[in-house]
Amino acid sequence: MEDSALRKQFGAALRQYRADERITQEELARRLSLTPRYTAGLERSEHNISLDTIDGMAEKLGLVFRLVARARSSASNIEPRPDAPTAQASK
Repeated sequence: MEDSALRKQFGAALRQYRADERITQEELARRLSLTPRYTAGLERSEHNISLDTIDGMAEKLGLVFRLVARARSSASNIEPRPDAPTAQASK
């Protein structure tokens, strides 16, 4: 998978997380300690970030980052940590 495809997959996973949590880009940025503009760029696959940075973001969001080497797939590689409380449980 080429770099741009990986960035697109990560951006899509961030958007899906945001939709699942029903939060704005501003709230996502706050949770990641980033600016809303940079966070929006991540969702649009504009930034080439390291695996360490992705792992750190996943940790801040209570997610597990899973890198899987396999044939091309559109499956998300970011999933909730098994011990993380869900957004619905906290409401």
